[in-house]
Amino acid sequence: MVRFRESTIRRALVKHLAGCPDEHRTSIHSRVAAEDWTAEISPKKAVRIVAHNYIRHHLTDYEGLMRKYRLSRGEARMVVKGEVDDIFHDWTNVVMSRFAATFAKPHPALVAFITAGDGDTAANLDALVAGGADVIELGMPFTDPMADGPAIQAANLRSLAKGTTTADIFAIATAFRARHPDTPLVLMGYANPMTVRGADWFAAECTKAGVDGIICVDIPSEEDPELGPALRAAGVDLIRLATPTTDPARLPAVLDGAGGFLYYVSVAGITGQQQAAQASIDEAVARLKAATDLPVAVGFGVRTPDQAAQIAKVADGVVVGSAFIDIIAEHGDAAAPYVEDFTRTLADAIHSAKEIAA
Repeated sequence: MVRFRESTIRRALVKHLAGCPDEHRTSIHSRVAAEDWTAEISPKKAVRIVAHNYIRHHLTDYEGLMRKYRLSRGEARMVVKGEVDDIFHDWTNVVMSRFAATFAKPHPALVAFITAGDGDTAANLDALVAGGADVIELGMPFTDPMADGPAIQAANLRSLAKGTTTADIFAIATAFRARHPDTPLVLMGYANPMTVRGADWFAAECTKAGVDGIICVDIPSEEDPELGPALRAAGVDLIRLATPTTDPARLPAVLDGAGGFLYYVSVAGITGQQQAAQASIDEAVARLKAATDLPVAVGFGVRTPDQAAQIAKVADGVVVGSAFIDIIAEHGDAAAPYVEDFTRTLADAIHSAKEIAA
């Protein structure tokens, strides 16, 4: 017999009972957590079993129906069954999030990164989507990007030299969402621009702009209260980073409160400088997938379609950034057609990787 972790229950509720009102979600969560389940029961099934029983026993009124309509208990039970089925349908049949829809596709995802304000950002974003990128990461330029290598550092400086502000980034995001309603959009950056006006303000702006998720490099899971609660309350996923040094003891803390997908940083270093051995990526992805039902995307050091295809054989997504930044650095405001062509070669390699592996 097993009991599910709080984070596992929370993810199952979000994924499989997304339409459940908050006042009932808490009760269902506590009931799932208190149960001893057989090893064969998945978190999804446990959540649905408890939800169905909760609706039947707490949201319907046998005795009232029997008195009001002079029904037998059997007749009342049939009426209640219809009510239970209707409520359960409403709770479980909701529009999938953009992340869920993307990672439900029958192929791994290309996650493409560019820096906001570097080159013609709107044209480059459109080129990424046209070329087949599945998820977009939009970097928020910052003066001290500690996780980034020389290419992305230079992109940050080019953007800041043009005067790019947080307001500009949200304007770019808003316009992107209007043009591309189905493509997940992630803002990636550092704590200062995200928290300087308060976490609630930042989360609200993300929601207004149609941002799906946030990657904040320098707020570790131990400091989640700085940003995480505000994002989750606003319906914005906090995408966490796992690294080669994330050991089994710390991994549950990394996963707690995470959403969207898990970003595996495949090297103990900065972006764009080196690539991890494929064997180490295979082992890490297997370990992470055993610990979470979030999709696992692998990034850092991925530059070529061949590299991306190898990773896509085991991962749910492949993140490419510095290679796009190099194209933008070379071609400036005229980079969009080159970005689209390169995106297409990456997307073709990633999308077909598991077919080739099979």
